[in-house]
Amino acid sequence: MPHKHKRHHYDDSDCYDIKACDRNICRSFEVSLPITITPYALPGEPDACCGGEVRIRHGHKRCDGIPRSHEFTVSQIINVEIPIAFGAKICYEDYCSEERGRCNDEA
Repeated sequence: MPHKHKRHHYDDSDCYDIKACDRNICRSFEVSLPITITPYALPGEPDACCGGEVRIRHGHKRCDGIPRSHEFTVSQIINVEIPIAFGAKICYEDYCSEERGRCNDEA
């Protein structure tokens, strides 16, 4: 049986407040914050330089021992540097919300 509390009004002494129960309500909302991420890569001005000494490879010799021509290959290692700046532009928009209904644990 619910507990009765007598009202304390000087002009209405025959009235009662009846407290039946306490309830908490819970509503679920989904809150969204749109975020845009735009990645970028900005190449800088390339540069090249020699890497080490020149390498000379000789060709083959004739079997008769008489040099008629000389063949060789010249090679050079080159280092190419290209500076690249990587990053991202990040933009936030106004958030929005949508009511999803009752909470999962609410009966």
